[in-house]
Amino acid sequence: MRIPTHKKKKIAGIFCVILIFIAVYTEKNKEQTIVFVHTNDTHGSVIAMDGWGGLAERATLIDSIRRAAGGNILLLDAGDWNTGQAISNYFCARPDIEAYNYMGYDAVCLGNHEFDIPQDSLRMQMELMAFPVLTSNVFVADGVRKGKALGVLYSKKKIGNQIVGMFGITTVSARVTGQYADEMIFEDEAETAELLVHSLRGAGVDVVVALVHLGMNDEGDTYTTSMELAKRVRGIDLIIDGHSHTFMKAPVVVNNTRIVSAYQNGHYIGVGKMVVKNKRLQEFDWELVPVHGVEPDYELSRTLKRWTEYARRDLNQVVGKMASCAPLFDGERNLARSGESLLGNLVADAVVWKARDLGVVADFAVINGGSMREGLPEGWVTVADVIETVPFGNEMRVVEMYGSDLLETLCGLAQVMPGNGSFPQFSKEVGVVLDTLNRHLLKFTVRGQEVNLDKVYRIVTYDYITEGRGRFKIVKERKLFDSPAGFEVAEGVMDYIHDREVVVPELDGRLRIGLQNATVDFEAKHLILQNRKEYPGGLEVRRMLGEE
Repeated sequence: MRIPTHKKKKIAGIFCVILIFIAVYTEKNKEQTIVFVHTNDTHGSVIAMDGWGGLAERATLIDSIRRAAGGNILLLDAGDWNTGQAISNYFCARPDIEAYNYMGYDAVCLGNHEFDIPQDSLRMQMELMAFPVLTSNVFVADGVRKGKALGVLYSKKKIGNQIVGMFGITTVSARVTGQYADEMIFEDEAETAELLVHSLRGAGVDVVVALVHLGMNDEGDTYTTSMELAKRVRGIDLIIDGHSHTFMKAPVVVNNTRIVSAYQNGHYIGVGKMVVKNKRLQEFDWELVPVHGVEPDYELSRTLKRWTEYARRDLNQVVGKMASCAPLFDGERNLARSGESLLGNLVADAVVWKARDLGVVADFAVINGGSMREGLPEGWVTVADVIETVPFGNEMRVVEMYGSDLLETLCGLAQVMPGNGSFPQFSKEVGVVLDTLNRHLLKFTVRGQEVNLDKVYRIVTYDYITEGRGRFKIVKERKLFDSPAGFEVAEGVMDYIHDREVVVPELDGRLRIGLQNATVDFEAKHLILQNRKEYPGGLEVRRMLGEE
C-alpha cells in the first residue's frame, strides 16, 4: 500500500511530537538535585558581632555554595529583616536590601517585624528588592489597592529539569503585634497554603516550597505554627520557617513535609539538598552552617562601608556612662520577658523621668519586654547602643485609666507566659507580684499603696500599648485619655543617661515572681467597684502639655 506524500508528512509530524513528548517526559523524570540556602530573623545584622554573622561574611559562604552547586541554587529568606543594628534601623534596612540583591536572593516572605514601619516605608523596601516578596496571605486593607496582595502570591523558578513553586505565609498574629499591621488584611494561614499548593500543583510545579514566618512555638489556641501548617496542609515538600528563632539540629518531618529554620541574626545559614524524581523527594539532606570567622566578601564590604561611614558621625556620639552593663539576655533567657530586669527598670524609669521633665505629672510607667532588643554596655554609651536597645521608634504616650481597669489590665498580663513580648516591665513607683505558674496577679501597689479602684491613674507608656497591641487590648478599650508625651523612647533613654553622671542599673524588687496563697485571692478581692467619681476628661494633662 502506497502512502500519499501529504499523509507521510502528517505521520512524520505526529511521530516528531511523540518523540519530543517522550524526550521531555524522560527529562522531567530524571533525578534532579536542588541545592537551597536560607536565612530568617536576621534583624538588621549588617555587621559581624564578635565574629558571628555579617552580610559580607554571609555573601562569601553563599558564593562558595553557589559555585559548588554549578551556579544554580535557591536562596530564600523567611522574614524579619527589619529591627536590629543601628546602621540598619538608621537607613530603614537599605544596606540589608542592597546586600540581598548582591547575593542574588530568589524570594523572601514578610515577618511580623516588617510591620514595625509604616506601609510607605515597607513599600519602599519592596521596590528596592530585585526579587519577589511573597505575601500570599497579606492583602492591602485600604486605598486604591484594597484587597490586592501586598507583594506577589507565588513565584516559580526552574532548576535543571524541575520547576520549584514558592509561596509565603506570615503569621496572622502580626496584625496584633505589628504597629502598622492594621493597614493590612491577614488571611488564615492554613487555608491560604492549601489554596496555593493546589494552584501550584495544578500549574505543573514539581516541588512546592513554603516560606513561612510562623515559628515552632505554640502561642495560643488560635496560633498556627509551622508544624501545625504541615499537619493541616498536605503537598508541601519543604517549609522554610522563621519567627521563633529556633536552633535546629535536624529537620522536623510532619506528613512528609520537611521543616527547617536557621536560628537568628544571620549567625547561621541553612544549607540543604533535595533529590527529586517524579515529583517526589528521593533524598533530603540539611545542616546549619555557622557564619563565624568567615572572610567577608570584598565588594560587598566596600558597599556596606559607605553606609557605615555615612552614619558614623551621628551613631557614635556618646550620650553618657554606665557603671555596669544592663543585659537583656542570660544565655538564651530573655530577662525582660521573664521577670524584673536591670534593662527593663532602666528604660521604664527613663521614660517616666523624661515625661516629668517635660512637665507631665505621671504616676508610673509600664512598657513591654519585647520592646527591647539588646542590652546596654558598661562604660560609655553611644547613640547606636541606645537605638539597638530600643529600635522600634515607639512614641511615648500619656494615658489615664481607672484603677479598676488598670487592675484588670494587670490581671490579663499575669496570664502572659514568661518569654512572651507582652511581659511587662515597670518604673520604680510600682510594686507587683505575679504568679507565673498559676497565672495570677498577687499584688499591685503604686507608691506603696494598694490600687484605688475609683481613682484615675496617669501612666506613661508606648503607643504600641495604647493601641492595644500584643496583650494590651484592655488599655485601648478602657483608656479615658490618651495624648502624646512629646518624645520617642530612644530620646527618653538617651536624655536620662545623659542627665546622670553615671547610671547605676539596679534591681529593687519592684516586680517579683511568687506563688499564690490559697487563702488570699488578690484579684477577686479587688475587682469590686466602689464610689467612682466623675472623670475630669484629662484637662490637667492638656494644661501640662500646653493644649489648653
